[in-house]
Amino acid sequence: MADLSTAFLTEQQIMIRDAARRLAAGVVAPTAAERDRTSAWPRAELKTLADGGFLGMLIPEEYGGVGAGFVEFCLAQHEFAAVDA
Repeated sequence: MADLSTAFLTEQQIMIRDAARRLAAGVVAPTAAERDRTSAWPRAELKTLADGGFLGMLIPEEYGGVGAGFVEFCLAQHEFAAVDA
């Protein structure tokens, strides 16, 4: 039986979600408490998210973004919010 959470997602959407989940766990989660205290994002973390394409998801490719759709954007945001709302 197919996993219902992925039954309606495309392969690309699953790949984006999984990449966001890995970055969320490995990059965002470890310093979430510190960001809450300081209200600041370390540059290295932002660069990692940018390099992964997560800071320009909705920007068209011709303008340097990823050109992802809203479903992909929401999937990624859900993963990041799960570790640091």
